[in-house]
Amino acid sequence: MKKFKLSVILIFLLTGSTVGQGLIYEGSKSYNTSDTWEFMDNCKKGFAKVKFTVGRYKNETTGILLMEIWSPYKMHFSNYLTIYLENGEVIKIYSTGNRDYVDDLNMGTYTLTIKNIEELRLNKIKTVRYSYTGELNKTCTASNEKLISFLEKEKDFDTVKTIKILW
Repeated sequence: MKKFKLSVILIFLLTGSTVGQGLIYEGSKSYNTSDTWEFMDNCKKGFAKVKFTVGRYKNETTGILLMEIWSPYKMHFSNYLTIYLENGEVIKIYSTGNRDYVDDLNMGTYTLTIKNIEELRLNKIKTVRYSYTGELNKTCTASNEKLISFLEKEKDFDTVKTIKILW
């Protein structure tokens, strides 16, 4: 009976630890991810969101950041993002060159260096500045603010916690 209980507990623990972990595919690599952050798009007030997901390939010390924006037209993201942290520091990350447009979703990936990850492990992301060309040429920001709902307990995303889960 003890072995049965232990087996059931292990199954729940293993299942719980794998549920919710996603993957980002870039070329032949698949990156483990955790939460996706949905920041408020300051160019499109209201319910517009810019999604960010961080990925880590196996046990590498570097990673990638996937940026996604819904739009009925194709956008070409700039070659870098500027990330403003809660402590006032600024990080610039550069594109991997991979961009896509599928089902009205514009996507681009950016490289996270060891130094970037160390800074992100210590400080919450406050704002991300990005630019794009296409139908319109614009520079915008996305703020770490959740849409207000009855289900949300926090007003922003704990980006530090997410980074620490992966690294």
